[in-house]
Amino acid sequence: MKKILLLGIIMLALITACSQSPTSNAVATGEQELTLEVDIPCPGHASLITQELYTINGVIDVKYSSPNIYDITYDSTVTSEEEIQSLDVFNEYPCQEIK
Repeated sequence: MKKILLLGIIMLALITACSQSPTSNAVATGEQELTLEVDIPCPGHASLITQELYTINGVIDVKYSSPNIYDITYDSTVTSEEEIQSLDVFNEYPCQEIK
């Protein structure tokens, strides 16, 4: 009985450790934030921009707020503001950083 209880506790600890969000290691990974204003014609284009941002290795999270603001969390040890802003989609829908 003690072995089963001990096994259950170990499994619970492993499940808890594995379910931590990737942003919980923010300090160790060089987490940075970037806010962009994107010239999209309507909020219907928001998902297009969001999907493109997630194609960049190192982009951790993208939050869109209407009408055209994107708050991007990224790992600066993997990508940069320059790489994010150089996405092809921004040739069609220009962006500018909001400080």
